[in-house]
Amino acid sequence: MPPVFKPPHWDGRPVVDGGMADQAPMPEPDEGETLILLTRAYERLPEADTRYYIHPSEETPADKIDFTDPAKLQETWALGEADAKRILRG
Repeated sequence: MPPVFKPPHWDGRPVVDGGMADQAPMPEPDEGETLILLTRAYERLPEADTRYYIHPSEETPADKIDFTDPAKLQETWALGEADAKRILRG
């Protein structure tokens, strides 16, 4: 079971924080559109018209939740921010 926390709301909609896990749960019921942020590139992903997968542009420095190395977490966060800005610019 991945380290999943109580889903917070963002812009009035629930979001799932699966941490850095390979098996984060999908919303139930699986309705509407879902943005799935991946921690690595995958060769095959389940196809669904309402799912959008985004993988990092390079390998993430932190490969698990490890609060003993804040530098890795900060580097991973910075990579995610840079990728998000790139994606949002189109």
